Amino acid sequence: MGTTAGAGDGASRGWAVRAGVAKGRDGAGPAGKRLLEAGRRLAPDIIAVLLAGMGEDGARGRKSLKDRGAYTLVQDQATSLVYGMPRVAFQAGAAVEELAISRMGPRLLALAHGAMGLG
Repeated sequence: MGTTAGAGDGASRGWAVRAGVAKGRDGAGPAGKRLLEAGRRLAPDIIAVLLAGMGEDGARGRKSLKDRGAYTLVQDQATSLVYGMPRVAFQAGAAVEELAISRMGPRLLALAHGAMGLG
């Protein structure tokens, strides 16, 4: 059971994102971890965003993507309800930029337009 959706110019390159149901021990799958692992080979074409949260798994995944060429953003402390995961990511060098939540949308648009040659 899954859906497929093309993403920007990626659809013309023959890749897509698939969403489906995965089961873990507690009935839920580690979707974030699997998504990050799947993105490694597409890293140069990825903009990865990490918003407020706790733990380290998202930070490690972003570092892996950044090391392979992805552009990575994390939410700043001032606008994060829980700054744990963004802090770990930023301190580990897993983020190109740290931004307020209100600046994420405009920055993503600017990056996307630049990547598509529209900027």
